[in-house]
Amino acid sequence: MTHPALTVHFADRTGSADRILSLLRRRGFPLGGITLERTHEPGIRRMTVGVSQESAIPQVRRHLSRLPDVVSVQVADGEAMHREYAMARVRCTPEQRAEIVSLLGAFGGRPLSFGADTVVLEATGFAQQLDALFAALQVYGIEESARTSPIALRQEEPHEDSPRGTVSERD
Repeated sequence: MTHPALTVHFADRTGSADRILSLLRRRGFPLGGITLERTHEPGIRRMTVGVSQESAIPQVRRHLSRLPDVVSVQVADGEAMHREYAMARVRCTPEQRAEIVSLLGAFGGRPLSFGADTVVLEATGFAQQLDALFAALQVYGIEESARTSPIALRQEEPHEDSPRGTVSERD
């Protein structure tokens, strides 16, 4: 399940991310995950903070807004697009490569490199999609994996000429 999230834009100065993380830790807020991201704006960083209790969002937002490095705090509500990124090294024989590539295609993933007995892969998607991919890959043997917490972007109202709904709603 995707937790409600706050997107925090802050000045990229020494210690600014530490101050945000320290505040969240000291206050003991119920967090579901934190992801630190770059933005297209020089000098501005972004943090997506998953909050596991929706009732805590106003308080977390209020406390974050008071920090001097924080530029903005926005709620990424149910209309926001949430995605995770994952990489994994999976055992596979040369005979299993085509099977794994086909499986990855079904989940929107792709192989990055093949070793003698392994494949390194990447995938992006909703938490449930990546959970299902990892479950399907268990039969091959996952040697190592890394996965981000969700990142989120608010959606704007679609233009009247654009298709209605999100990609996931149309598929």
